[in-house]
Amino acid sequence: MKASWHRFLIAKHLQTLFSPWHRQNPSDFGKRERTFGDKMLDALADIYIRLIAASIRSIIIVSGLIWQLVLFIAFMLLLIVWIAWPAVSVFSIIYGIELLL
Repeated sequence: MKASWHRFLIAKHLQTLFSPWHRQNPSDFGKRERTFGDKMLDALADIYIRLIAASIRSIIIVSGLIWQLVLFIAFMLLLIVWIAWPAVSVFSIIYGIELLL
């Protein structure tokens, strides 16, 4: 479960939820003198990129948490089977001996 937690980078994605995707902002490209309109369009594009990045990171976080839940249930079922296995084998041996007699 710890490896799965690190595979999905859930904690890191939560820390950087509204950061730009791959540290790229449209306003970082094309260093030149900008007008007020250019700055407003860049700000809108930056917000749009951050919202897209937040939605992608949210999808990754939710899928990672769902996968953690699936792993937890699977490991609990495996633990129950592992603990019950000696009782089942003893019961089967006793039942088999009773059938022979």
